Amino acid sequence: MVILQVFRIFIVENQINTRIQAMITNNKIIEIFCAIDEFCKNFDAEIEKNLLKGLPKSDGKQRRNRKGQMCESEIMTILLCYHFGTFRNFKHYYVFFVKQHLGTFMASVGT
Repeated sequence: MVILQVFRIFIVENQINTRIQAMITNNKIIEIFCAIDEFCKNFDAEIEKNLLKGLPKSDGKQRRNRKGQMCESEIMTILLCYHFGTFRNFKHYYVFFVKQHLGTFMASVGT
């Protein structure tokens, strides 16, 4: 009986330690976002320099080029953190983690 209780305590402590190690801290998320944001700014500047402008459309139709609600660095941060996490599908990750925990960091994430 005592061995069973010790084994249960060991399993519970192990699960708690595993969860703590698997989570990414808020400071780490901010650090990842800043690194990705700096990369996106530099990348956009390089693309803008080398981009061919003024080419006519082949079909002659006018296309919309609306800016999205989330910036590229927010999207990349969410995807990167998803791959570091333990969620099995992206929908559950977005609904149960991003909206609840990362919504305070990213204003464009709906609540």
